[in-house]
Amino acid sequence: MATLFTLLKKQTSGMATVYARVQCSHPKVNVRVSTGIEVDAAKWNLKRDGVSFRNFQSSPEGEKLFNYLGKIEKAINYQLDQGKALTPPDVRKIIEEIVFEEEKRLQEEKMEQANRLTLNQYMEKYVEDIKSGARSTYKGSNFSPNSTKTINSVANRIKEFQEEQGRVLGFEDIDMDFYRDFMAFMKSKSYNINTTGKIINLFKTMLACAEEDGYPVNPAFRYKSFKGQRVLVDTIYLTRQDLKKMMAVNLSKMDPCYAKARDIFMIGVWTAQRVSDYNHLTKENLSEQVIRKKEKNGSYTERTVKTLTIVQQKTGKRVIIPCCKELCKILDKYPEEFPFLWDQKLNKYIKEIGKKAGLTDPVEVTTTKGGKIEKTILPKYELITTHTARRTGATLMYLAGMDVFDICKFTGHSDVQTLLRYIRADELETFKKVAEHYDYFN
Repeated sequence: MATLFTLLKKQTSGMATVYARVQCSHPKVNVRVSTGIEVDAAKWNLKRDGVSFRNFQSSPEGEKLFNYLGKIEKAINYQLDQGKALTPPDVRKIIEEIVFEEEKRLQEEKMEQANRLTLNQYMEKYVEDIKSGARSTYKGSNFSPNSTKTINSVANRIKEFQEEQGRVLGFEDIDMDFYRDFMAFMKSKSYNINTTGKIINLFKTMLACAEEDGYPVNPAFRYKSFKGQRVLVDTIYLTRQDLKKMMAVNLSKMDPCYAKARDIFMIGVWTAQRVSDYNHLTKENLSEQVIRKKEKNGSYTERTVKTLTIVQQKTGKRVIIPCCKELCKILDKYPEEFPFLWDQKLNKYIKEIGKKAGLTDPVEVTTTKGGKIEKTILPKYELITTHTARRTGATLMYLAGMDVFDICKFTGHSDVQTLLRYIRADELETFKKVAEHYDYFN
């Protein structure tokens, strides 16, 4: 039993048709038919030169040819092993099915490749899917408007980099050379290290999604050295004394928006939430809970506590926050609906209130731009932003002796390490906290 492949004519050049010669004694078969496959006769005739022929076999053209012939031989031999006396039509059918199916597969691959998105197209679709809700967070919730805006800026920075480089990147081009060049590009544009780090990390998330979608992403983006860098920047929190000074500022002769801004900011302090949550509260967030406590004598006492239930926009986490007396006092001022101001206005008004409150202590601020560390001195009130409220709330909880794991439950932080970056108590305040709450130092 043998299946041999030959050229019908002894050609030495040009394209020649490969024929299959099938011979077998049991069952008796002696067939020669065309495979319909053509080959360069000069390359086929290299069989006498083993090295040259092996080089041809390993070439893309040779691999494709011998892949066909191998499948044909295997299929024919299988039929012979089953005892089938193959006729020329039988062999032609076997060959046609194999060649047709292989060509069909290759054509489908070409069409699939042609329909695939480029890196830039994928980034655009990624952002559009987020906006439409077609792509959600890993927890199944929609991305917040701020997150969507940030992810869109990532795509824009990558496109700007390509424009400056004068080339279009593919998925396979995202290697360590890209990483180093992009970092240099961001430095040249005076982006700070944390902004650049955030863009790198979000881009890595985008690449991981592309990989899951079947795109040929260069694996370099998973290297440890391909990472978003981060440095600790100087940020402030407000002490209880600072808060008292701000609350004591007479705003009666100022635009009513200033008083509203102060109340919104203080709601942020006493809830330790993000501005996207504490600046969008409604009456539906407010409820009452009955707390039942067992006393030492065995009796029970009950008290009613006001609570705010918030589903955080960024994380989708549901948190229940007991309202302290300071928070209750503010909320009681608004029987109809809670106050709201646009973040930009809120930042402007709260700085002016801080200035009027005398929060002018000089603060050394360290920033990183273009990879360079810069230090400046600013009055404290200029550093107050909507995010200061959340940082202040978390820090005051910590200084009050609250367990960091319990603080995480209120702030919505996923882990303690992330929370600790928010806490800005100085060494003296930390000492006082420890000395007051632990007998070890008494």
